[in-house]
Amino acid sequence: MAAEKVELVLSQLLVPDNEIIQQATQELRQLVRDPAIIPVLCTVLTTSQNAQVRQYAAVLLRRRVLKVKHWKALSPDITTNIRENLLQVLLREPELARYYGISYDRKTVRKSLSQLIATVARHELPDGRWPELLMFLQEFTRSQDPQQREVGMYVLSTVASSAAEQLRPHYMSLLELCAASLEDSQNPMVSFYTIQTLIHLVAHCGSDEVKPFQHLVPKIMNVILTLIAVDEEYAVEAMEVFDELLECEVSVIAPHVRNLIEFALQLSARTELSSPLRVKCLSVVAALVRLKRKSLLKLKLVVPILDILFPILCEAPGEEEEEEFDEAESSTAPSYACQVLDTLALHLPPEKLIPHLMKPIERSLQSADPLHRKAAYLAMAVSAEGCADYIRTKLLKDLLQQVYRGLQDPNPVVRNAALFALGQFSEHLQPDISKFSGELLPLLFESLSKASADIDKDPRGVTKTFYAVEMFCENLEKDILPYLPQLMDYLLTTIATSQSFRAKELAISAIGATGRASMDIMQIVRH
Repeated sequence: MAAEKVELVLSQLLVPDNEIIQQATQELRQLVRDPAIIPVLCTVLTTSQNAQVRQYAAVLLRRRVLKVKHWKALSPDITTNIRENLLQVLLREPELARYYGISYDRKTVRKSLSQLIATVARHELPDGRWPELLMFLQEFTRSQDPQQREVGMYVLSTVASSAAEQLRPHYMSLLELCAASLEDSQNPMVSFYTIQTLIHLVAHCGSDEVKPFQHLVPKIMNVILTLIAVDEEYAVEAMEVFDELLECEVSVIAPHVRNLIEFALQLSARTELSSPLRVKCLSVVAALVRLKRKSLLKLKLVVPILDILFPILCEAPGEEEEEEFDEAESSTAPSYACQVLDTLALHLPPEKLIPHLMKPIERSLQSADPLHRKAAYLAMAVSAEGCADYIRTKLLKDLLQQVYRGLQDPNPVVRNAALFALGQFSEHLQPDISKFSGELLPLLFESLSKASADIDKDPRGVTKTFYAVEMFCENLEKDILPYLPQLMDYLLTTIATSQSFRAKELAISAIGATGRASMDIMQIVRH
């Protein structure tokens, strides 16, 4: 099999002609079935002048040797040739010359070559047959040339992603290397790839590595601050090291709980930062609340967390953002701040949270800014599930009075938040909240009328109103009977006359909820 033929077929895949591409694809399928394709691909990878062809060759070669049984089936001459040439091919690759400040193309030949190197390393390192790779990494990661250090750490991070277990005997020396590379002041990408390496090593670390890893946490935080100035996307990716540590090796984080929470809170409070970065920081806070709640209480971090979360809750949404406080996935800092509050309520003793939370709630309810009032109702809503017993026995009447005010608020954003709070109360504060049906149902019927009249202006208001009605009525049981005629008249009229499909859908759902509350509903429907 001639290398020229394979290169021609690969180059035809780049032609903007579907017929040629399909023909080349069929031909390539035949070629790759021939065992002789592997040395030919090595030749193409080494000699082709076309970068995309070299990349295709690297990808195809990796697929052919991905499984260890395929690698071991190759002759020793071929495997030796691959090991001896891969690193040199990487160093000769023109696309290697990328320096920080220039955007990084994830589809470069360098990435494909590095992934191929990582695959071969997974097969060869356990048997000690590739000492040249370890020497290469040692030389380049400690080079005086910033670009060479970047290349070395990039290759190491890629190898770690594929062969972390095979690197296990070298972990202590790798952690020492990472400690030095995290302090690289000339090329921030060296530190970025160092963190990527650590992300892949975390799951395989043992007790011997915990202490060295602990010493790296402050350095990692400093690197993330540096990466924010380079590219926030790099900072978001680097933050994933904390996700891995919290999932696999939380003991590494234990000495740094206060510093890490304060670090994450400070970044999440910076409104000039992107939503993905702020959300990532808030997710770290939520994870620490779940996993280290005793430390959080011991360090008296509840108030500092609330001091940051509440202003975030009060932020104005972007032009194209919606209020996502009731959605499972939150893509903005204000919506994720609600999730952090929910996590606090679910994992902390209510008496350690609610008295502190009530202070910003009460302050915000008195604010002239509707966004602040909205934040107060959202905070009430998301604390209902986790702190249900405390709220039912100590605060229910007072909070309901505030909700009544919210339902009458002139601003629809505040009314919607109050309706959301009422829905959450109805779901989680039973049976006590049902005692207030005489006060609540007339207000809900009034809200239904307002919401339907403004359905075009405020469709979310209709959704929130029906949600509150459904949650409340579903748990009333026979106490709903005195209100059934008025409620059913409204719901059936909505189904018959509304021009909004969404309103009809919500009305039908509310009828179902009411039906579950009392089987007598069927008699009224028949009439």
